Amino acid sequence: MGQYLYTGICYGIIYDKENLEKANVSNEDFIEALSREIDLSLYIHTENEDYYYFSLKNELIENELIDFSEKQLNMYGEQEHYYREIVDDLRKLKSANEIIEKVKENYGANLRYDSDPFNYLYIGDFQKSIRYTKNMIGLFGEGKIIMEEYNQIFRYFEKNIIKNNTEYQIAKATSVYIMG
Repeated sequence: MGQYLYTGICYGIIYDKENLEKANVSNEDFIEALSREIDLSLYIHTENEDYYYFSLKNELIENELIDFSEKQLNMYGEQEHYYREIVDDLRKLKSANEIIEKVKENYGANLRYDSDPFNYLYIGDFQKSIRYTKNMIGLFGEGKIIMEEYNQIFRYFEKNIIKNNTEYQIAKATSVYIMG
C-alpha cells in the first residue's frame, strides 16, 4: 500500500503519560514545547489515567469546520460534484460529536478520519523525544502517481503561497514541483 500526502485539520492530540515519565519530561515542559508548534488555545486539555488529550474546541468544529473545508477543497481544485454531497450531509448535523462521527465514516479521499501516530516532539537535548498522535480530519490527499500526473496538490500549495505573500508581486510566479 502506498503513502499519501494529505492536508487536514488536527482535531485531537494524544500523548502517553508513561512516555513523559520515561523521558523525565514534565507535562508542563511538553505543553510548552508543543505550543511552539501548534496553537493550543484552539484546544481543550484533558487527561485520564494513562494519557493526556488536546481536543479541538467544539465551537470551532460546529461553526467553522464545514465552511473552511469547503473553501479548501475549492481552492485545491476539487470538482464540486465530488464534495458537495459530503458538505451538504455535514451541514445537517448540529454537534461536534455528530460531525466527527460522520467524518469517521470515511467518504473516500475527501473529508476522512485519519490518525497520524508518528509525531515526535524533541525537548531539551536530542534524547528527550516524546511521541504523540494527531487525530486528523483529512481534507484531501494525493499519492505519488496522482501528484505527479495532475499537480492539484502543487497548485494548492502555490495558491497558498501567493495568498500569504500579497505584498510581493513575485509571489505570483511561484511554482511547486518535483525535481529529479
